[in-house]
Amino acid sequence: MKNMKMLAAVLLALALVMSAVACTQPEDNTPDDPTPDQNTEQPSEGGDGDQTPTQDTTDDGVSLSDFNPETDYHLPDYGALNIKDYVQLGRYKNMSVSIERSAFTVSDAVLENEITTLLAEHHPDAKITDRVTAWGDYVVMDYVGKLDGVAFGGGTALEQTIELSQTNGFIPGFVEGIVGLTPGKMTEVPVTFPEDYGNTDLAGKAVIFEMTVHYIVGNPELTDDFVTTYTDGVVTTAEEFRTKLREDMESEAYDAAVESAMWAKIIDNSLVSKYPVDGVMFYYSYYYMMYNQYAAMYGMTLDNFLTATGNSRENIFSYCKLMTKSDLVRYAVYADGEYTFTEEQYNAELDAYTQQNYAALRSSMIAEGAEEYTMEQARAFFHENYELQLQDTCMSNNVFAALKGSINVTVTEPEPDTEAAE
Repeated sequence: MKNMKMLAAVLLALALVMSAVACTQPEDNTPDDPTPDQNTEQPSEGGDGDQTPTQDTTDDGVSLSDFNPETDYHLPDYGALNIKDYVQLGRYKNMSVSIERSAFTVSDAVLENEITTLLAEHHPDAKITDRVTAWGDYVVMDYVGKLDGVAFGGGTALEQTIELSQTNGFIPGFVEGIVGLTPGKMTEVPVTFPEDYGNTDLAGKAVIFEMTVHYIVGNPELTDDFVTTYTDGVVTTAEEFRTKLREDMESEAYDAAVESAMWAKIIDNSLVSKYPVDGVMFYYSYYYMMYNQYAAMYGMTLDNFLTATGNSRENIFSYCKLMTKSDLVRYAVYADGEYTFTEEQYNAELDAYTQQNYAALRSSMIAEGAEEYTMEQARAFFHENYELQLQDTCMSNNVFAALKGSINVTVTEPEPDTEAAE
């Protein structure tokens, strides 16, 4: 029964993800009225020459039958392509977009969660290291599980936040082994997996967990003194800080909503004449592998699993083409406007990405046998493997910065919930 409930939850989640395919199809591809600042090569509606692109061609150079599961696909270097061979831009300057107010309204709960995160990272009382751990604490720790001296799959986590409670789902003996540890000191804790554990390679086995508690999570409050110190006196009261933080968060959310609406409209108004096969297949191979893994977990064939989620290979393939269209259109805009970025912008984006993803990469590398994995190693890894994606982010940011001043934004209010009112 438990497995069936898990399967139902997975099926629901996957169905929701793939339902985005239908939602991302354009409702109206007709461009805005032409202005002198629109693309010079784009004829206005009703003018001489080809009409504004309104729908993608059916003969686009790629089909599901081209997919080979044995091939290691890679994203193309879109900047090196003759992008006009693949996509014809619609209008992308002086656009009108519509966003809902709810897209950039910050609730009290979201604001307080942001404050909690900020305090956890910057308040001096947020990290307690001068006492041993006790029941009821939240701790941030690393652990590495080893069987006969060798780390086993799924047994390693770094910078993990754990509640010291007997009801939090860990195997018996694991949390008990954390209680009484001294922060900063690595301790070997013996634990035996239950006989009925789901992984038969570990069921009933005695293992060692190397545990290192970094700190006990404190519960500091936002005070005037902290705010004054944190902002170097720019803000001196907690209430004023809350107001300013909400304004900053809503400003960032507003820009993000406008940028998302802008790119969605640019993509809708553009026409793909053909697709780079590797571009589509790179995305499709990812979903193909993921869904096969889910299907295998429940002893199902891929097609039966997709049917159970209300999906199909064709549906997934259409979604992958849509993602590839997004890539093509962005690079067409970059080329058309001769947009670029600086080395400083790239390094800042690389540094931010490394900070955000370092813990997960370090955990993965240590689980695979690395003794340690530094921030510098992670930065080099992300530069080598994600350079094109990070460059794309820099270019996209610069396009929005250049265009946002000319975007006419309409803010809509949410429809009243008449059923709730009644």
